[in-house]
Amino acid sequence: MFEELAKRYKHERWEVRRLGREKGRAGEKLEIARKLKARGRPLAEIVEDTGLTPEAIEKL
Repeated sequence: MFEELAKRYKHERWEVRRLGREKGRAGEKLEIARKLKARGRPLAEIVEDTGLTPEAIEKL
């Protein structure tokens, strides 16, 4: 029983870390898009460089 709990705990910790990294990458993409938009880069270029949708970029 202890081994099962330890295994589940380890998996949950790994999942939380993974989600945290994904959230951090998304934040970085938004920040890059903000900077590119402020510099007057074309929307299509920002979409290509960041992988964000045009709608997400327009909201910035």
